[in-house]
Amino acid sequence: MSDNQYIPKYISKTPWYHKTGKLTEDLEGKEDTSDLSHQYKNPNVKEDHSIPKSGTGVLDEFVKTKDNIEIKKVEDWDSKRDRWHGFDISEWDKVAQNWETIKKNSGTKKSKQVSHGGSQNKEGDDLDEDGSDDTDYELELTELGLERKDLKSKLKEDPLEKVLRDRQDVPSYILNITSQSKLTYDPENKNISNDQSEFVRSAKVGINADIAKLQNFAWEQNETSEKLQKRQKLEERLNGVEGSGVEVDLDLNLAANPTAMLLKSRKEDKELQKSRDLKRQKLNERYG
Repeated sequence: MSDNQYIPKYISKTPWYHKTGKLTEDLEGKEDTSDLSHQYKNPNVKEDHSIPKSGTGVLDEFVKTKDNIEIKKVEDWDSKRDRWHGFDISEWDKVAQNWETIKKNSGTKKSKQVSHGGSQNKEGDDLDEDGSDDTDYELELTELGLERKDLKSKLKEDPLEKVLRDRQDVPSYILNITSQSKLTYDPENKNISNDQSEFVRSAKVGINADIAKLQNFAWEQNETSEKLQKRQKLEERLNGVEGSGVEVDLDLNLAANPTAMLLKSRKEDKELQKSRDLKRQKLNERYG
C-alpha cells in the first residue's frame, strides 16, 4: 500500500507511547488529587448514564440551628464577607452596660427633682433637668461623645440641627409668586436668579434707568437705519448703480456719541407727546 501524502503524520504514524503502554501505566499508578480530578473519566470503564448520581464535586453540608434554619457549614465567599463578619459580642455588652449606668443616673436625678418639687410634664412624667424625657437621645449623644452643656454653649454642633431646615430658607420660585421681578434661568450652571437675588441689581429708578432707556432707544434707531440701508442697497442694485457705499451713522451708537443720542431721544419724546395731545384734542372735539 502506497503512502498517501495528503494524510498528516500524526495520523499515518503511530505515536511513540502507543506500543510501550507508558501512558496507561502512569494513569493506573497515580491517583489525581487535583481540583478537576472529578471531571476526568477512565476510558476503559463504561458508565450507565440512565441512573442519576450526585456529582462528586458537591460538598455542601448544612447545619440546623435552634430555629430549625439550615446554615451552610462550608465558609464560602459570601458567608465570610457578611455584614456581621468580625463583630465581637463583648463590644455590645460594653455599650449595654454604659446605657444602664446612664439610665440609673437619670433615674436618680428624677427622684431628686421630685423630692425637691421638680418639673413634670402634662402626663405627669418627670422631666430631666434640661427639660426633656428622651433618654434615647441622651444615649445617642453619649455614643457620639457629646453633652447637653456643649450643645447649649454651642461649642459643638447638634447632630439633629443638620436635618432641620432654616425657616427663612425660601426657594426663589416661591419668592417670585408675590414679587414683580422675573426669574432668569442659567442652563450652564443651573442657577435661578431674579433682580432681588443678584449681586448687581438692575436699577429701574434714577440715572441708570435713563441710561437703559437711552440704550433701548439707540438699539431701535440702529435697527431702523439698518433696514433703510438694506432697502437703499437693493434699490441701487435694481437701478444698476454700483460703488456708492452707505455711510455709517456714528450718532446711533450710545458709547460713540451719547449727547446726540440724548437729544434725539428727547426730540422723539416731544413728537410722541405732540401726537398724543392732537389725538386727545380730536377726541374731545368729536365726543366732548
